Amino acid sequence: MKRYGIFIILIIFITLLLAVLAGAAPTKVEVTKHNLQSTYTSSIRSDTVANGGTTEICVFCHTPHSGSKDAPLWNKKNPAGGYTMYNSDVMIALSYTPETDASLGGDTKLHVKTRICLSCHDGTIALGSLVNLPGGMTSDIPMVGTGGSSGMPTFAAGYIGTDLRDDHPVAIKYISATPDPELQSLTILGPIYLYNSSGDKTQSSNGSGYIECTTCHNAHDNQYGNFLVMSNQSSNLCRACHNKAGVDSTVAGESIHSNTNYFNDYAPTTGGTPSTLGTSVQTVKCMDCHFPHKAGVLDTNKTNPVPGQGKYLLSFNEEQSCFNANFDRWGTSGSADVCHGTTGVKNIATYIDQNYKHDVRGRSGRHRATEGRTSSPDANYPGWIHEGGSQAKWHVECEDCHNPHTAGAGVHSSPLASVVTLTAGSSLYGVSGVDVSFPGTNWSAPGSGAYSFIKSRGVTETTSLGVNMEYKICFKCHTLYAWSGGSIPTAASLGSAMTDQALEFNPNNLSSHPVVTANPSTLGTYVSPWTSGGQTMYCSDCHTKSGGGTPKGPHGSTNSAILIKPFTNSGQYGAMGGTSAGQQYSGDLCFDCHDANQYLRSSITSSVTGGTGFTQQTTNYNLHTQHQYREASSANTTTTIPNLRSYKCVNCHVRVPHGYDKKAMIVYRGDGAPYEAEGNNTGLVPSGTLLPSSGNYVISTCASTPANGITGCHY
Repeated sequence: MKRYGIFIILIIFITLLLAVLAGAAPTKVEVTKHNLQSTYTSSIRSDTVANGGTTEICVFCHTPHSGSKDAPLWNKKNPAGGYTMYNSDVMIALSYTPETDASLGGDTKLHVKTRICLSCHDGTIALGSLVNLPGGMTSDIPMVGTGGSSGMPTFAAGYIGTDLRDDHPVAIKYISATPDPELQSLTILGPIYLYNSSGDKTQSSNGSGYIECTTCHNAHDNQYGNFLVMSNQSSNLCRACHNKAGVDSTVAGESIHSNTNYFNDYAPTTGGTPSTLGTSVQTVKCMDCHFPHKAGVLDTNKTNPVPGQGKYLLSFNEEQSCFNANFDRWGTSGSADVCHGTTGVKNIATYIDQNYKHDVRGRSGRHRATEGRTSSPDANYPGWIHEGGSQAKWHVECEDCHNPHTAGAGVHSSPLASVVTLTAGSSLYGVSGVDVSFPGTNWSAPGSGAYSFIKSRGVTETTSLGVNMEYKICFKCHTLYAWSGGSIPTAASLGSAMTDQALEFNPNNLSSHPVVTANPSTLGTYVSPWTSGGQTMYCSDCHTKSGGGTPKGPHGSTNSAILIKPFTNSGQYGAMGGTSAGQQYSGDLCFDCHDANQYLRSSITSSVTGGTGFTQQTTNYNLHTQHQYREASSANTTTTIPNLRSYKCVNCHVRVPHGYDKKAMIVYRGDGAPYEAEGNNTGLVPSGTLLPSSGNYVISTCASTPANGITGCHY
């Protein structure tokens, strides 16, 4: 017996020594918030003995005699139930079915570890209501700090409530590999355990073990903070179960939130040892964006849970999790300006509040993560961004263009002499999109059967890399793929229906900007770095923040259509001499790539020869400059040529300059909206005019006789 006692002492000593060597010693329950005795410092605790309270500690959970069957010598009453369990479109898609609420009640041992925690944390049972009261007491132990509530108040840090939609799933089977390949098998002995139907510990992850509250929490030991069973520094507790593709990938540049040298200070405190979850965005990992309890709160509402917003366990509701500015879940312990708020390193919030934007704030609750899984959404969500023609579920969210688990730090540099591809390190890497088989003829729109969906990286498998070109992300929304079978949404900047960009960027068109494929044409003069011709470009070379720079991309702009510079899309003419507001603006979008010195004329006497493919054959005059600045002379009066005025780009070129069915994107009068700037302006090339296939337009090209009361440009 003596040897046995020595053996027990030795085991205890070794256990304590190992804990010390591991960097943290067990924390006794009497120095944690679970000590509810009247003399401790807990904000919620027993009233004083004089007022009927108690100095006992263990009594709030345990009793030496006649305890409940839920746990050893358990002294709390069973919760009443009525729980709303966590669920999401992802779990449905993976064939996970949360346990029924009834499974949390009764005398069964199934989910007993969750039930005993909820007997306090759901707030429905008085904290002082026990099976066996301390000696001499005949009624519930009176409590203080509860704000007038007998149970755990809603403002308490540990309040869970009966709506568990904003909390990590519990009372649910843990099944690794199938159906979810991102859940790992638990092969080591503790400290993470699952629980079988008898309430006993198990590490089986083949579907016989359940996740319960005690899988992550140890009510007796707060050494790691939040009563966790192990340190969550670098989100190690999260990653012990979840192996999210991209987050811990060995692929270079993947992901900026986990793998790259993104060492901006960000050090949320743990309340235990170690003191912080990490020292930077990179080292904190999962907990940069996710919160296991009270997830999805709205902006400044950090304390009261909003269960309906807790889908995916994001810290805040939707895009607020990306911004994380002024609403830092960690208080003053973590610097929120490393994120995407108005003061962040990659400030996005400022730009999505511009007049022209992808309105991520205005479509709350519509996005589903399963949009990145399949081109055939579930029955509750029958359209990609559009439902039954009503546009009831049109939306755009950050995750539609970015995969936060795989996105890199890289910003594209263009132009390139080959097709621009998205590889690891790109901020767009790993996103879902739409590929298309283009018709082989000019100005032909792909039919609905020409589109194929590209899965995002890491949603149901680890082999998919997502789209390889930026335009395929845009095509999810800006082509027939999005509105097939429904109404086409209105483009605010055009005042008409959105255009089908798969039609406009068909590489077999007679003209287009080189987004889908490199344009072999070298006609025209360009500014650096677009001087060589035969290059490719991104959609976001034009559609990005006002003035350019980082963060790049179509988040928002002060210019219509989310353009980098203003774009004149109205064909009103200026007065003769080009001195009025009708003259082409030199800071226009077109001149972000095309050399304004070669296309504009500053005075009556100035002239530029050659260079643009639009020249007068005998004198080699550059006819762009002649049209931009027209003047009357004794030989050419307004009586002779009544439309002798200064022209803008859209008087001859298409108003939507993605691509067109004529060389150099020349538009005819009568082509109509949205490509024709004005319905019947005299400056437009008259319909029926034969344009030379060479693209070398001369005066005779635009000659016409008056028709239907409209005078042609040259006759």
